[in-house]
Amino acid sequence: MNKPIKILLLIAAVIIAISGVLLYMKTIVSPPRDLEFKNQFEEALNQKIECFKKVDSDNLEREFTILTDLAHRFKAESNIDEKFFDKEYTEIIGIYSPKFTQYCLGQFQKSVWNESEHKWMEDRIAQLRKLTVEDGSRKIMENFSEADSRLSIILKTISKYRGAKALSNRTGYSSLGEARSRISEANQYKQDEYLKNNTALMIALNGLPGRLESSHYASVRTKVNALANYYNYSQDSYDALSDNVVAAIKEYKQNAQSVYGTSRSLSDLEADAARYYDAAIEYYENY
Repeated sequence: MNKPIKILLLIAAVIIAISGVLLYMKTIVSPPRDLEFKNQFEEALNQKIECFKKVDSDNLEREFTILTDLAHRFKAESNIDEKFFDKEYTEIIGIYSPKFTQYCLGQFQKSVWNESEHKWMEDRIAQLRKLTVEDGSRKIMENFSEADSRLSIILKTISKYRGAKALSNRTGYSSLGEARSRISEANQYKQDEYLKNNTALMIALNGLPGRLESSHYASVRTKVNALANYYNYSQDSYDALSDNVVAAIKEYKQNAQSVYGTSRSLSDLEADAARYYDAAIEYYENY
């Protein structure tokens, strides 16, 4: 092999060796051109949210408070931007709201209700429905219509409970029509999906007709007893009072059983009324 050819082969070998070294340095030693930067605060918040998805009802409120406080702190310290905060905060509420409604409706399935929780439920619902993103232009719960409808059920159930409890305590007799109306309303409450689970409330509502009957009977008794005070009335006024007593006795006897499901004998009241009336007649004849 002549000398020029050897020189060319040597030059080619050197070029190949240098190219190999350069290629190695470019692919192995040199850093990548497009190094992706990851925000550690965004990563931390995402990890917390993933853990929050697994939280049970016993730890729900504590973890919700911790997580929302963390998200607000990251935003306040400019560790995350507004857009990322909106996205993540919406996701937090999307996880929390169905868990919260499930807890509340679960409380309504119990036989004993904790009334102190009702105010807390109302306050939390008000808070959730006020939460906004995009600088206040959009409410977060608009994204979760199913959960929001359950919030309405919770509020309605609490309102019904208070109404039913107040009704069960309205045992004073005013009129037969009013008594019928209260008993009818009580029967409607007793059919409610959640109220019917409350043992104390059902006992109170079931006892309402009997307590109204007792009040009605007491009202008739009061009218009869008033006949004993004949010396305080003119004869015309007393006659009108007597007619009123007769009407009251008749109304009770004709309606008590059908309205209240129970009634009692008024023979003692009728005997008293007759005795008072006879004494009154004698009094007016000798006055």
